[in-house]
Amino acid sequence: MDRIQAFNLQQQRSSKEKTLEELRTGNSRWAVAFDMSDEDSDGLISLDDAVKAFKRIIGGASMEVPAFKIKETFTELDALGRGKVDFRKFHQLTSDVSHYMSEFPRWKEDDAEAADREERRLAAQARQRRESGADVFGMLGIQKSKDSLEAEARKEQALGRALENAKEKLKSAGASIISQAPTVIRRSCQVKRTATIQETSSVSNRILGLQACAGGGTSPNVSPSSSSTSGAFSVGSLRFELGSQHRAAFEQAAQVAGRSIVRRAT
Repeated sequence: MDRIQAFNLQQQRSSKEKTLEELRTGNSRWAVAFDMSDEDSDGLISLDDAVKAFKRIIGGASMEVPAFKIKETFTELDALGRGKVDFRKFHQLTSDVSHYMSEFPRWKEDDAEAADREERRLAAQARQRRESGADVFGMLGIQKSKDSLEAEARKEQALGRALENAKEKLKSAGASIISQAPTVIRRSCQVKRTATIQETSSVSNRILGLQACAGGGTSPNVSPSSSSTSGAFSVGSLRFELGSQHRAAFEQAAQVAGRSIVRRAT
């Protein structure tokens, strides 16, 4: 850069600074409000600071302002997306918002409706992003290649075949269990019937042994006494004596008990 170009650049900077200084001098109230919000003194203020500064200009922190209109105008003026504006942009913002408030007496209702529409729009966008969130390619705006689509199709087909195979295996296992159920039940009934017959036979043998002893006969577990005519007999280490008047009743009771046990068993 030669000396002439450097001089011209310096003159342009001085002209801009002078214009900005003149703007600040002619609008001292705006400048004071801006400086109070510019806490780090970098010549820039954020959206929240711009709202506070505008409230100071029109009457104080308790004043109502069209928050959505201020946000919309601030976004338009913040062309670089820094989230901050300088004094020149702030002065334009206050001018536009003041004009809006004076031109539209119903600015409170209009601003609330605009904010509600914006909220619904953002909610719809968020819902749409959630619905398409599984498709990374769609989120990035990248069109899937033919190879990617074919790979996904193969994966879907493999998954479908695996599910069908699992379904067939479960079906065959269930059919096998159902077909074997009668055999299992029949075997169980046979085992139970055999055990019942054996138990019945054992009980019947004991009863017949008691009957034989009562009538003077013998049994492996029952031994008659020497005076069998009197109805005396022993079962193990126990000894029983029946008189002639009780022998007939004992035999009848033993027969009835034996028939009852046999009926229950069969």
